[in-house]
Amino acid sequence: MTRRIVVAIPSYRRPDRLSDCLDGVELAIGELSAASAGDEVEVVVIDNDPDGSAASVTAERAVRYVHEPAPGLAAVRNRALDEAEHAELLVFIDDDEVPDPAWLRELVGAFDRYDDAHGIAGRVVTPLPADLDPWLVAVGAFVRPKRDDGQLMPTAATNNLLLELDAVRAAGVRFDPRFGMTGGEDSMFTQQFSRAGYRIRWTNAALVVENVLPERIDRRWILMRAYRTGNSSARLRIALAQSAAGRLSARVGSIASGAARVVGGSGLWALGGVTGSLGRRARGRRAISRGSGYLSGAVGSAFREYGR
Repeated sequence: MTRRIVVAIPSYRRPDRLSDCLDGVELAIGELSAASAGDEVEVVVIDNDPDGSAASVTAERAVRYVHEPAPGLAAVRNRALDEAEHAELLVFIDDDEVPDPAWLRELVGAFDRYDDAHGIAGRVVTPLPADLDPWLVAVGAFVRPKRDDGQLMPTAATNNLLLELDAVRAAGVRFDPRFGMTGGEDSMFTQQFSRAGYRIRWTNAALVVENVLPERIDRRWILMRAYRTGNSSARLRIALAQSAAGRLSARVGSIASGAARVVGGSGLWALGGVTGSLGRRARGRRAISRGSGYLSGAVGSAFREYGR
């Protein structure tokens, strides 16, 4: 029996990068087809640009173009769920990523290999310039945690993620529009999915390469992202609480987490100044930013990183 797979690529005003992504996805589909004749793959580009900048990129390709007028990441990802209603599996990849040729084969292979899995998360690497600012090296910018194959993931990003759609439908989860302009919608979705009893497992073999935008290779952007991450983490903790008492507890816990990061980060930054350690100063400054984000999120402020 044919298994239908939809590869969804959300896009917003990055036509050149989208073109590179589609080239890579096409190669990956060829590899999967050579390994598994029973899988039928459709690529859907969901364009969130009001001007429809992705339309010209998809015009001469064997992909389906969909324009989503409602702004925000949650709206785009929910549209992907809707467009894949006929499929068994949905795969997300971002438009600024290029997959390894074996990416889709390895992602689907891991799903078939882990009998208890309802989703598979894959690895993302970010090549950086050789002349990278030493501060960015010291702070650990773009360094992702190492994970073991088969590791259970209670939360996962959607930049390289396979989902079993029957499980998604049974869990009744959607991407929360409260996080559409702030980020964190993928963490909210996957945590709700996991809490409903469904499992996401990890594979290192399904690799995509993130071509980071030049403006993000910058101290200010790293500190802004740390602040946003803290902000959305606090808001996520509160949103997942099941009662008024739980939400109060989540707010208090987020305030405590934020204060601890600000205090600890300030101490580390000061120690770095005394010892001349760039690493301590950089990590301390990042911790202060993240802690500040926690504090703002705990009192209800939402930082709109993707606001327009």
